[in-house]
Amino acid sequence: MAFAVATARQSAVWARRAGQEAYLGVDIGEWMVSQGWAVAYYLYSYEYSRTEQRARSARRGIWAGDFEKPWEWRKQQRKRR
Repeated sequence: MAFAVATARQSAVWARRAGQEAYLGVDIGEWMVSQGWAVAYYLYSYEYSRTEQRARSARRGIWAGDFEKPWEWRKQQRKRR
């Protein structure tokens, strides 16, 4: 039998709760970042920054081609208005 565990922690910077999911002891967010299927969101935490850098160096997932992080894209769109 497999178990998924969800935990939440309060952000020290923002009045939000950040979730963290684990399946069979594996942090799902970290795994997704390591495969290049998600990016580390530095506004809330640097927890996955090294993992993202390794995925980027290995050109996994979204890092296989050109990719602009969503918040950078939105920033550019706001400047164009």
